[in-house]
Amino acid sequence: MTVSSLLVVGENRWDEEVIYNMFEERDVNLILSIPLNQNERDVWYWRRERLGDYSIKSAYVLLQEQKNLSVVSTGDRCWKRLWALKLPPKVTHLIWRAAMGCFPTKVQIQTKHVNIDAMCLQCQLEPETIAHAQLTCSFAKECWYKLRGITYGGTQESFLDWLSGTFDSRDTKQRQEATMLCWSQEATMLCWSLWKCRNELVWNQRGSNCYNYSLVARNSKGELLHAKSRCRLGQAAPDSAEAMSVREALSWIKGQQYSTGTCCWRRISSS
Repeated sequence: MTVSSLLVVGENRWDEEVIYNMFEERDVNLILSIPLNQNERDVWYWRRERLGDYSIKSAYVLLQEQKNLSVVSTGDRCWKRLWALKLPPKVTHLIWRAAMGCFPTKVQIQTKHVNIDAMCLQCQLEPETIAHAQLTCSFAKECWYKLRGITYGGTQESFLDWLSGTFDSRDTKQRQEATMLCWSQEATMLCWSLWKCRNELVWNQRGSNCYNYSLVARNSKGELLHAKSRCRLGQAAPDSAEAMSVREALSWIKGQQYSTGTCCWRRISSS
């Protein structure tokens, strides 16, 4: 039922006969006491604003409430503490994106119908979700342990839940070591550093999960003929990495068609 069904057809006044037939006396009196505008046409009204004008801010809050992110209780408190941290804007903005699920991890990229391998490049053991990249990856766990002796298990909570819990933490040991603000700043900076290390590994092939080798060819006079350097992704024991590098060197020498020569090998450096 709509309000228009209680009006006289073609007129802007209540249909009292319909109203008396459908409602009790109390409701009838309430309905008939509502004045109807006789001079102005109906206009759009945004109920989320006091003046009825649409605003992006109120629409954003509405969308977050519909996504069940507890914006009023958990989110607002979390955001206020995040923006209050005395850290570079690029750090707080990145953490906000992670908490909102707008982080370009491999799993997130897959949701955009991009066909890529979802496994984490750091550990090669689990899909790269936001919580995994920041908390439960073996590389992340080691960093958290070195920072405060903390180890996060295979928790299923979202990054926003974890961040809110971190800001709300009142652990006695943490209070003795530093203020809560200091701990929040440390945790936020570590999250930013973990993502920076991840990007170094993805885009520049630099990180804790790769090994390097270099090849140099000289003639009998010691003059440089050719040189080659490569960085390979993946975890490998030193002996295995050295063996694979030797294989690459022999294949490279064969490809250069050197007829005679001496192979001098130096142990590779790993990162």
